Order: sequence, then structure tokens, then C-alpha cells
Amino acid sequence: MGVIIRTLAPAPDQKLLFLTSLSRLLGWIYTFAWSLSFYPQVIHNYTHSSTVGLSTDFVLLNAAGHSSYLLYNSLLLFYEPVRRAYRKTHEGRDNVVQLNDWVFSLHATLLALLTLGQYLRYKKPEQEVSRTVRLSLAFALTIAVFLAGARRLKLAGWLDIVAAASTLKLAITMTKYLPQIKLNRDRKSTKGFSIENILLDLTGGVLSLLQLVVDAVWIQGSWSGVSGDWGKLGLGLLSVAFDGVLIWQHYLVYGPVDVDQEEESEEEEAQGGREERRSGYGSTASGCGSRRGGRPSEGEDESSALLR
Repeated sequence: MGVIIRTLAPAPDQKLLFLTSLSRLLGWIYTFAWSLSFYPQVIHNYTHSSTVGLSTDFVLLNAAGHSSYLLYNSLLLFYEPVRRAYRKTHEGRDNVVQLNDWVFSLHATLLALLTLGQYLRYKKPEQEVSRTVRLSLAFALTIAVFLAGARRLKLAGWLDIVAAASTLKLAITMTKYLPQIKLNRDRKSTKGFSIENILLDLTGGVLSLLQLVVDAVWIQGSWSGVSGDWGKLGLGLLSVAFDGVLIWQHYLVYGPVDVDQEEESEEEEAQGGREERRSGYGSTASGCGSRRGGRPSEGEDESSALLR
């Protein structure tokens, strides 16, 4: 029996080849899905010449977050001093950042900046970045300048810079969805916000987490690779969680309701309620037999209503 199992089981080299191929497949599919997720919103903004319905805070935070993630992946993938420092703290293992991670972060940064450019071109007077977001990004920029100076003076290591970049990305990811969720709630509509973006984002998030587990646990044989790529782990988990909330808002709570029609309907309902409360006045009003500015009373003919 043992001979049969050993015969049927793949050789170590074959297993490694399979896992490596699986990792690459997952990586490039998630890169494609995440990259594609940017285009529905960009196309919607262009065809409507408008960014109404898209949170301005989300747009700015997205651009800043992906820029920091690009820095994070670039340092871990290409800069040898950072790679050496990582190996020293992880038992000689390389970090599990892959080329597809860097390609995604580069593409995401460019598309996020393009969306920011669309906002600046199409924005309306009421579409302003909140004071909280402006102050938060100014604070993050101050910390970045401080760390760069500390690194130049050798008061901080390269991994401190990497950790700061990943922390900034995760902090932004944790908060960037909140303005959009709040905007959907306030408008009671997801009209103007592309749900295709979120569905593709969810797909990419799940696949990126699978690639991380394959690389760290199945290929390297250690969970330390998962925690060592905290940026990718946190990005995947947070994206999946917030995408779930936005999908829930779109399909179960609000949907792409026409906000103008909704507000008009609410005004008509409110006016109808006021007219009902004042019906006593309408029945005792002089001559014309109707409320001022209201509908005809039961005894009034249609011709007099039209004349009024």
C-alpha cells in the first residue's frame, strides 16, 4: 500500500512546480480582476461628464493609498537592502511579494490618479474634500517626511519605511470606503457609483488572499510569510469586508435609485400630508371651495380647477 501511495504521489519537484504555477495563475487573475475594477467607474465618469454619486473623499484617499502601496511593493521586490533586512528578520526567507503585486499597484496608482483628474475636471461646487481627510493626509505626509529624514540620518531602518507605507495603505483602505458608504446612505441610492467596480474588487481580494496562502504556507511552509506581507494580507481582508457592505447597500438596501425622482416623491408625500391636515380649512374657505394653492374640493368642477 505504501508503495502505491508513493508511486501515485507527485514528486517534490512536481508538487513545487504545480504550486508555483497555481500561485502565478491566482496572482495574474487577481491582478486582472483588481485592475479591471477601476474601469467601470472611469468610463461612467467620462460618458456622463460627471462624478456625482462618487465620494470625493474616496477618490483622494484611493489615490494616496495606492501610491503608498506602490512604494511598499517596489521596496520589497526590487530594492536589495530592504530584501536583505527582511531575510534577517524572517529566518532567511524571502518576502512573498510577486511581480504581479507590483504590476497591480502601479496600474492602480495610475488609474486612481486618472479618477482624481476626472473629479477635478467635472466637480461641482458642492463636491469638496472634507476637512478631516485633508488634515489626515497632511498628517500622513508629515510622518513620511519625518521617516525619510530619520532614514537618512540612520535613525530608522528600511523595514520601518516599508512598515510605514503598509500601515498608511491599510489605514486608508480602512477609511476610504466609509465616505462612499455614508454617501450612499445619505442619498439612499447607489446611482453614480459603479457596482461592477466592487464585484471585480471582491474577486481580486479573494484571489490575492489565496495567492498569499499558497506562497507562504504551501510553498515556503510557514505562516510567517503571511504576516510578513502585512500590506497584502490587510488589503485583501479589508477589501473583501467593505465590498460586502457596498454590495449589500446596492442589491438589498438602496439600489441605483434616481435621487431627483426620489426627492420629488418625498416632497409630494409631505405636501399631501400637509394638505390633509389643513382639510378643515379648505372645506370652510370662501367661495372657491378649495385650499389656497391646493387641489380642487369635491364640489368644485374641473373647469374651475383648470381656470385657477
